[in-house]
Amino acid sequence: MSAEPATTTPDASDAAPARRERRAEPAAPRRRADDRYADALRREVIGIATLALCLCFMLALVSFDPADLTPQGIAADGGGTANLIGPVGASVADIIFSIFGIAAFLLPMTLAIPGYCFLVGKRVQVRPVDALGYPTLVLCGAMLAHMWLSGAVIMGHGAGGAIGSTGAEIIRSLFGSTGAYILIYALLALTLVLTTQVSLVATTSRAAGHVRARYVARASSRPSAEAPAAPRKSKV
Repeated sequence: MSAEPATTTPDASDAAPARRERRAEPAAPRRRADDRYADALRREVIGIATLALCLCFMLALVSFDPADLTPQGIAADGGGTANLIGPVGASVADIIFSIFGIAAFLLPMTLAIPGYCFLVGKRVQVRPVDALGYPTLVLCGAMLAHMWLSGAVIMGHGAGGAIGSTGAEIIRSLFGSTGAYILIYALLALTLVLTTQVSLVATTSRAAGHVRARYVARASSRPSAEAPAAPRKSKV
């Protein structure tokens, strides 16, 4: 007699977990949607906090008054300050101006870029060139402010601050004033090209072409000058 193959019947205990897994499958997309929503909220909170901090930073710089920190100033007499962000804003602005000079105004504008990206949901990707480019941009601004406004006192501090005066004087001592201007402007242009990924030559060419096209269109729309008519002879 030939032995027939044994047939196995599915056990009810094995089928129960399979049914539970099939029921649990629709929950995965829901969890992914919840994670995306939570991530969007987190990015929005970070964006709002960053932009609020940048706004306070900018207002502290704009409304800075050196008298807020003197013993005879408003803060010493009545406890109030001319600074819109109060004594904390006055102290922070004083430190930042002493380091960067008027290039300090570039700091809140630079920090506002990632804050805006977080708020609107854009991906923030910090490349190595960005990590080096934006500080270099601030440094070039401080050095140029020191060279253009050498000896000027702005907001109670030097125009270029500590880093601007130090960097500019080192380059000037090595390459002279003309060489220092050339090197700093070249470094500034190189930084702008690398960080913004925008060609200065192409941008200049497009701007020149636009101006030329407008000039040609305006010139062609002007009425041509007609020759004056000959005077008529009076009949006798």
